[in-house]
Amino acid sequence: MVDADRDGTLTFVRDGEQQTRSADLIVGADGARSRVLARVSTGATVPAFAGAVAWRAVAPTPAGTSPELGITWSGGKAFGIVPLADDPRHRRLNRSAHRGSRGPRSRYRSWFHTPPGSPPHRSVRLEPRKPHVNRIPDNPPGTVRTVPQLPAGLADVFCSGFVDTGRLRLHAVTGGTGPALLLLAGWPQTWYAWRHVMPALAARFSVVAADARGVGASDKPDSGYDTATLARDMVEMMAALGHERFSMVGHDIGMWTAYALAADHPGVVERLAVVEAAIPGLTPSAPIFSGVQVNEKLWHFGFNRLPVLNEVLVRGRELEFFSEQFRTKASTPTAIPEYAVAEYVDAIIRDPAALHTSFEPYRALEETMLQNQLRQHHHLTLPILAIGGARGLGEGVGETMRLAAEDVSTVTIPDAGHYPAEENPRAMLEVLRQFL
Repeated sequence: MVDADRDGTLTFVRDGEQQTRSADLIVGADGARSRVLARVSTGATVPAFAGAVAWRAVAPTPAGTSPELGITWSGGKAFGIVPLADDPRHRRLNRSAHRGSRGPRSRYRSWFHTPPGSPPHRSVRLEPRKPHVNRIPDNPPGTVRTVPQLPAGLADVFCSGFVDTGRLRLHAVTGGTGPALLLLAGWPQTWYAWRHVMPALAARFSVVAADARGVGASDKPDSGYDTATLARDMVEMMAALGHERFSMVGHDIGMWTAYALAADHPGVVERLAVVEAAIPGLTPSAPIFSGVQVNEKLWHFGFNRLPVLNEVLVRGRELEFFSEQFRTKASTPTAIPEYAVAEYVDAIIRDPAALHTSFEPYRALEETMLQNQLRQHHHLTLPILAIGGARGLGEGVGETMRLAAEDVSTVTIPDAGHYPAEENPRAMLEVLRQFL
């Protein structure tokens, strides 16, 4: 039996013997009525499922949209078994799921048809895993069901979920079919920054738009904001979702993390797109006494690194402070709409720890810069696309990446400043499609 708001263990029968393995169960923002996709651990751990590669628990996706084998159900009504898209030996099955005595929290059994030459059936059921319980409240702020003005159809394809990496709990919005693609936004944004490009990308990719440590609905620990740790978080989160390899798009601080991830975890990232950032310790630093335009773009680096005073000055004035970032860094003062700015600011105001953690990646810059100086000794060889806004860093993104990578192409997004995915999503989507 499974409770819709609990993690689970997978129990299966092999050679007449019952065995169990951990299988996180992640429920979306609408609680017990959510569509849920649960997957088993890797094939090496669960050899009973012949042909399995990497099945783990992921955030819920609508039935039929996942490329990998899984169990889905909605409100206790029905579930499907969805095969690996690239393995024609598997067949899709549809069975009934039976309501438990407590209504929408379903109990069920399912059977997997396996490839020829292996036993024909595997009996599977999910049971509560103790003592850990990963509870998700209904419609928490900052998730798919609560953010404003999403593009049409996004909420039908994507669902919010919480991924427990074993170190912390991260919020991820997942949806789509195909190879895995991680989207990671920068300061002071959340996964919501990708909303305009997510639906189209989901037609080709299994998209994961994540909130990093300290951001949005993710956990906000006191430490761990250097890029080595932020990159490890993403690798562990993607592995927990069943993605041992993936492509990635990182913007701003998400670009810092993307570089660290590709450098520290070789072979994990297949293709890397980086957007609108200089990389501390890699990009030459601007002089302290710079022109007005440079100062307006970079003054916040020193301010955000302050240990205490920045929080004292900003708290209670979050809207004024963060709105100024969007007004001055976008191509025009109104390029980022007020409702989007309000969502980003609300994500910081509603959690007492969020303002502190929003500054932490900057406070960790000394550690990050030392890490990047070491990383630079081993150039990246994977394909990299450097994206700059025509009214932002432009070609500067590519100039930065060529200091640390061999296969770098550059593109400039017209009519965009620092936020191309929001300022000119059509152009941004086109260059991503061509590259990825």
